[in-house]
Amino acid sequence: MPRKHISTQPNVRITEMSKTYSLSADIATRILSYIKMDNEYSCNMYNFILVETSWHVPAMYLLYTHLKFASYNNLIKC
Repeated sequence: MPRKHISTQPNVRITEMSKTYSLSADIATRILSYIKMDNEYSCNMYNFILVETSWHVPAMYLLYTHLKFASYNNLIKC
């Protein structure tokens, strides 16, 4: 019987409309650090984030929208 893979990586959980998505904490931390470094937060950065996390676009999109409406609402212009 195969052993289950147990991840020791903490996850960031995002819940919206009763659905919960998760992505690894290192990816979320990297995204937050990019946002802090780039005050203009261009569409190019958003596209890069989607490429980085293409394995889980729904979770990434939710994180993006949460950040956008939380404190970066005026910085994101596409």
